[in-house]
Parts: sequence; C-alpha cells; structure tokens
Amino acid sequence: MLQKSDDPQNVLLRYFAKAPAQDPLSELLYVDAKTYMVADILTKVDRMSMLNSLEVRVPILDHQFIEWVTGLPPQWKMRGRRQKYILRKLAERVGVPREVLDRPKQGFALPLVHWMRNELKEMLMILLEPRTLQRGYFEASSIRKLMNDHLCGRRDSSARIWRLLMFELWHRNFLERFTMPAGLFSLPLVADSRRMAANSSLRPASAPVGE
Repeated sequence: MLQKSDDPQNVLLRYFAKAPAQDPLSELLYVDAKTYMVADILTKVDRMSMLNSLEVRVPILDHQFIEWVTGLPPQWKMRGRRQKYILRKLAERVGVPREVLDRPKQGFALPLVHWMRNELKEMLMILLEPRTLQRGYFEASSIRKLMNDHLCGRRDSSARIWRLLMFELWHRNFLERFTMPAGLFSLPLVADSRRMAANSSLRPASAPVGE
C-alpha cells in the first residue's frame, strides 16, 4: 500500500499545473482549496461536529461566492502582508471595531500540556518501551529527559512529545504490518505502560495541572 502511494509533492505539482489562475497567489489558493482545506480542515470540522451532534455550515465556501472571489484581482485578496483585504475593508465599512479587525488570528489548539500531565500520562510510556527504543529512532536518555522535564513542569515539551508519540503509533499501525505477523502490532497501552512506569526512572509531575 505505502509503496504504491504517490509522492505528496507530485500531488501538489499536478494541482498547480491545472490551476485556472493567472497569478501565483490565485494558484496557491486553488491548490490550498483542493488539498489542505478539503483533506484536513473541513474533514476535521465535519468529524468533530458530527461526534458532538452539531450541524456546522461554511457560508463563505458557498460555490457561487467562491467562484466570484476567485475571479478577483490578487490585490483584493492580499495587499502587502494583509490577508483577506476585501473582507476586512467590507467589515470596516459596516462598523466592525478596529480592535477586532487588527486582532491576531487565533486557532483551536489541543490542550496538550494538560493531557500529557494528566489523562495521557500513562500512554506516554509507550515512548520508553523496548519495542519503541529498539527501532533506533529515539535515544532513550533524551526521551526520558524530555518527558521528565515536561511532567515535572520544568518545561513545556508537549508539542514535541505529541509528535514523537504520533510517529510511534503510526509506525505500529502501518509499518509493522509489513514486517510482523498478524496480531503483533496491536497497542497494549494500559498494561505495557504501567509496567514501564514501574520500571523506568521517569518521575511523575509533583502537582497535576488544574489542582
């Protein structure tokens, strides 16, 4: 399966090649709409909203509106480093306060710091299991120090630990299927993690977040 997959760069290049645009900004927006938006942003919103029994609408993505906007000159889409220029000018005309128009963009971040010091603390021990370290990707002492510093509150390493954990889980769920007999790539998260916690030198956080 993985061997037959295309290089992600080739996917992007094909979209760039057939983008119906006359300027680089419009080409980039076309590729973004065909890849990142539909395969990432909208997919996540759709799944999370259904999970919570919510109906989410995206009126600015109405096809007639999008068709009109894509035909606008690039200077109406971005001017200097100011994005969504025409939308901001319209908001200014109808009286949206300046502090709202100039406010930095805010995303919806995961509460990784809290999770990794509380609910997901046991799962992190996956990174110290022999099964993980024997691959040779990670250095045991470095992983242990990274997690010690985070769990004890000396440093916020949640983003780095999250990426390492996701990489290891991806490896177990996909790559091991090509090299291990069926049934050996399952994730015994609770049992193995507790054994590793008991045998490792990893120290728990002195005071969990929120207490």
